[in-house]
Amino acid sequence: MKKKGAFPFVLCTLLISQYVLLILITDNMTQLLNVLFLTGLCCLMIAGIYYVIVGGFFSVMGKGFKLVRDLFPRQSSRLEGFQEAPDHLQNESSSHKHRLLSQLIISITIIGTIDILLSFLLIK
Repeated sequence: MKKKGAFPFVLCTLLISQYVLLILITDNMTQLLNVLFLTGLCCLMIAGIYYVIVGGFFSVMGKGFKLVRDLFPRQSSRLEGFQEAPDHLQNESSSHKHRLLSQLIISITIIGTIDILLSFLLIK
């Protein structure tokens, strides 16, 4: 999935994260490896959570709970007024926000992968 203009964003974010790591680490190589690995792990966790939410896992799970709720008629009578929100068209600003969020998640995924690979490569 290639996004137009994502490479400069990824590169800038990668450089910023590496400078922050260099500022945090004084002179201990073990500490650098630990910070690289944990930073990469946190980045991949954030990206994974985003992909699970966007992928629709929770909407399918919600539909399953709705089916279970419909099996019990007494409890479902309380919730009859609840309706799902109708689909609406996205305007340009929300499309722009979605594109920026997508680029941010792509950069977080790449940075997390690079950080974990660096931590493995620097082990002597």
